[in-house]
Amino acid sequence: MQHDIVSGGDRDLLLGAAAITDFINSLLDADTQVTKQVVYVWIAREHIPVKRIGARIIASKAALRRHLFPVPPAG
Repeated sequence: MQHDIVSGGDRDLLLGAAAITDFINSLLDADTQVTKQVVYVWIAREHIPVKRIGARIIASKAALRRHLFPVPPAG
């Protein structure tokens, strides 16, 4: 089973705030990068979709991408 794989062979699971921050920054322009502290605030305020396994923060790349850059419905 491929629970952590999405199309194109891209591993989808991000473990920890540093990995989540790096991924979000990979989606942003170089002049709009965020820090790990900003990501922690977003997590605390539930601005981004994450889960916890014990104390460990995890996120899906696909879910983050959909949440941060929603595609408007076709109309």
